[in-house]
Amino acid sequence: MEITVKLNKITRSPQKIRPILYLVRGKNAHLAINTLKFINKSGAREISSLLKSAIAAAKEHEMNEEALVVKIAKCDQAQSLKRHQYKARGRTTLITKRSSHLSITLSDENNAIVSGHAKEDGLKKSQ
Repeated sequence: MEITVKLNKITRSPQKIRPILYLVRGKNAHLAINTLKFINKSGAREISSLLKSAIAAAKEHEMNEEALVVKIAKCDQAQSLKRHQYKARGRTTLITKRSSHLSITLSDENNAIVSGHAKEDGLKKSQ
């Protein structure tokens, strides 16, 4: 069985959140929360709270808490706020303040296939 939780409109850029999700994907849910405690990144707190919410939802559906694995963890881009920064000689430049949508799926199956590739995360695969 699977549980999916979502967190929308986080005021962090997807570019900053995706490397953190890469560290969490495929791990046991409690191990992932412990990993996030020691990551000194701005999005780790939101991901940790979302994981705790997913574990609570899994308890509501009477799933085995020790067998929960992060099957899918993805970050999509949400709307961008567009602002102007004033420059010299009467010019302006556009500043886009990006936000993101988080989605985490937990599975309690032993043979859960972990989804999410380097291409999907915007990361380059080392060859």
